[in-house]
Amino acid sequence: MTMIFKQYEKIIALVLMLIFVGLSAGCSENDGKATEEGNNVADVTQSTKEQLVSERALSRWQAMIAMDWEKAYSYYSPGSRELKSLAVFSNHMQTAPMIRKSAKIQSIQCEEEMCDLNIELTYIYVGSMDAMRGQETTSILKEKWLFADGNWWYTDVAAAKGFL
Repeated sequence: MTMIFKQYEKIIALVLMLIFVGLSAGCSENDGKATEEGNNVADVTQSTKEQLVSERALSRWQAMIAMDWEKAYSYYSPGSRELKSLAVFSNHMQTAPMIRKSAKIQSIQCEEEMCDLNIELTYIYVGSMDAMRGQETTSILKEKWLFADGNWWYTDVAAAKGFL
């Protein structure tokens, strides 16, 4: 009986050792995958952040092109809205010497809670300078978008500096 037990003891020890080695290898293999997935999640998060801000920026510009001042104003940060009312914003936009034609994002760079965008704006000048009136022009505009209150907002840097 003791002899049989000793044989089973060796087999049990061998089986346990194989199980342990298998589990250890599986865990280390999963650890590598978890690290890779963690890196992918960080990349997706950054990509998703840039995509979300890009979509919001383009939606804001579509509202500006459509002269939907209330919708365009809704993308302003809460702080910018405190500094500039919808009426002031609408009046400023309506009197601008341009007809906005199109906007596209040239570049976007995001940090944790702030994104810098370069927007390529195409417009027709309708101001008082005869030599330029009616000309289609493309300019690069710099925008800042901030994360606050659970969303991304356009911030009017000029308004924040007191240049209404």
